[in-house]
Amino acid sequence: MTELHFLHCKNLKSLAFLGKLSGLQKLNIDGMLNVENTSSLTPIVDDDVLTTIAGIQQLRSLVIATRLDVSGIGLVQLSHMRSLECLALERGAGEAVTDSVLKVLCGLTQLRKLRITDCDQLTDAGLSYLQYLLRITSLELYGSNFTDEGVRQISKVKGLKHLRLIDWEKLTDKGIYYISKMHSLRSLHLRHSRKISDGGVERLLHLKSLRDLHLAECGLLSKGRARLSKNGVRVKVS
Repeated sequence: MTELHFLHCKNLKSLAFLGKLSGLQKLNIDGMLNVENTSSLTPIVDDDVLTTIAGIQQLRSLVIATRLDVSGIGLVQLSHMRSLECLALERGAGEAVTDSVLKVLCGLTQLRKLRITDCDQLTDAGLSYLQYLLRITSLELYGSNFTDEGVRQISKVKGLKHLRLIDWEKLTDKGIYYISKMHSLRSLHLRHSRKISDGGVERLLHLKSLRDLHLAECGLLSKGRARLSKNGVRVKVS
C-alpha cells in the first residue's frame, strides 16, 4: 500500500496500525477522526500518533485536516521526515502551529508544498523561517493576524512559484510591493484583502512570470486588473 485516505471516520479508535505501513507514500487524514465518549468527541491524533507517522520514512505527502490533541512535541517529530515533499495542516491541525513549531518544520529539506490554515498562533516574525525551505515552490497560509511584515518575510523565500494568502485582512499596498519583488511567482491568490488598491495591484506588472491572479473579495480593483489582463495575466475575481 502506497496511499491511504481517511474521511470522517468517527468510529476509528486507533491509528497505531500506521506504524506497520512502512511503504506508505501518501497519507490523508481528513475530517473528524475521533473516539466517541459520553460527553464529546475526543481527537485521537495526538503526540503518539504523530510520532508514529513520523516513523514512516517513505512518506512524501501528508495531509492532516482535523483537530489535534498535541503538546507540540508530536509536530516537532514530523521534522524527522526527510522524504516529505508536501505537508498540509488544515482546520484544527493548523491551530497547533506556533512560531517555534514552524521553525522546526522548516528543517524539512525536501519540502516543496506547504499549506497551513487557521494558523492564528503564527506571527509575522515566525514566517522568517520559511526562507530556509530551499526547495519550496508552493505556499498557502490562512490567517487574519498577518500584516505586510509577514509578506516581507515571505518575499525572502527563493524560487516560490505559487502563493495563496487567505484572510490576510491587514494586507495593504505595501505588502503588494513586497510580493512584486518575488520574480519567480507564477500564480497569486488573495482573499479578503480589502485594503489593497488599484495602485498596489498594478505593481504586480513587475512580475514577468505571473500568469494567474485570483482576487476574491478584495474590492473592485478594476483598473489594476485591466492592466494586468492586457499584459497576459489571467485574472479571476470572485
